[in-house]
Order: sequence, then C-alpha cells, then structure tokens
Amino acid sequence: GPPEIDIGDDEQIDNLEFEIPEYGENTVDESDAYILMDKRLPDHTVSYSVNPSNKEGISESAVINEIKSSFDTWDSHTSKDLFVENVETTTKNGFEQDGVNNLSFGQLDKESAVALTRVWHDGDTITEFDIVFNSSMEYGVDPDGEGPETISEFDLQAIATHEIGHVVGLKD
Repeated sequence: GPPEIDIGDDEQIDNLEFEIPEYGENTVDESDAYILMDKRLPDHTVSYSVNPSNKEGISESAVINEIKSSFDTWDSHTSKDLFVENVETTTKNGFEQDGVNNLSFGQLDKESAVALTRVWHDGDTITEFDIVFNSSMEYGVDPDGEGPETISEFDLQAIATHEIGHVVGLKD
C-alpha cells in the first residue's frame, strides 16, 4: 500500500527556508538534508480540497488561509506553480483513494502522530494524496509567525507545510 508518513512529537519545523533538490538528485544522509521518495507530482498544476471543520474552534476561513499559505510556500520556492490557486472546500474526511486530493481533520490510528500524509502513485508519478491532521491534537494559528513564543498549540500552517513536503516527494 501507499506509504504513511508522520512527524515526531518533538520535531522542530522551520517553514521559512527550503532548498528543494532536483528530481533524482541523491542527497546525503545528514540531519539537514532532504531525502526523496523517488516519486514526483505530475507536470501540471495539482488541485486540492480542504475540509475546514475542526474541533479547535479555528474559523473555516482561517483553516483555508493557513493551508493555502502552506501550498503557496512550496509554489514560491519552485520554478513553476505546483498547485492550483483556487482552494475547493469539501465535507470529506480521512484517507480515501477517490481521485480527490484532500486535507481534513480526523482521528488517526497512530495517536501520537500530529498529521499523516498518504500518497498514491502510478510508477514514479504521484496521482493522489490525502493529509489528515490528528483531531486529538491541539492546533492553532500563529498570529505573528514567531512560533513557540506566541502559540502553545501545533501551528497549523507549519504542520501543513511539512506534510505538503511529502506531497512534493520528500521523506522525513
């Protein structure tokens, strides 16, 4: 089946500077290096849907804005747009290979995971992805981008940016 990728409870996430290796480039096994999954997005912009419903009380518009900002972060650090500009909304939750790239909140089998990304592929091309943010965790919106100084929950945008890294073909 498709790989499930999660981040550790105490992993620090810095979504300010990314260096994305070229597809197929070997990276060294160092703590600051990216390791590729040998899978990549198709050659066209990819659409996605967001189910903004959450138990944290974060407004639906804030959830959509944080997630869109995460996708925009990846687009701004590549030579072409990877993702469509328009964000669709949905009521779908969880992982389902249904032709729709979806992000939602929900219960995860691995309770300690902050979020999980599931990627489906055909050969070396990613054909679909779903990201689920663990609804057992507390998420928030970082008002000033300062991270732990101003937010005590998991920063939704930072977690989404990390998980989208898996969508573009990066392992942890």
